[in-house]
Amino acid sequence: MSAELYGVIFALIIVIYFQWLMYNSERTKRIKADSGRISANVTKGLAVESLIPFSKDFDYDWKDARFIGSPVDFLVFASDKVVFFEVKTGKSRLNERQQNLKKLIENKQVYWEEVRI
Repeated sequence: MSAELYGVIFALIIVIYFQWLMYNSERTKRIKADSGRISANVTKGLAVESLIPFSKDFDYDWKDARFIGSPVDFLVFASDKVVFFEVKTGKSRLNERQQNLKKLIENKQVYWEEVRI
């Protein structure tokens, strides 16, 4: 091969390499921006969750609510029932674990166990 052909191949490799670097740089910026947005939404959700027992949308005495966070946000120990209480914001949905827990509760597969030591 001639020196000119080597030069053209080398130039193409350099151009491709810099295009790849620019693509990855833009991709990294998009990922960081998305991550920041997601993080802000999670923080907002956590703040809203912690204030729910004090809002007019909470139909129980706030003193009966216990924050547990996962898999549901609160357990409410009302005088006549125990309520598994989940707070969602925006378009968020129940995750797989929460959906399973909801089915167990709806199917009355909830039990009391006691251990004495």
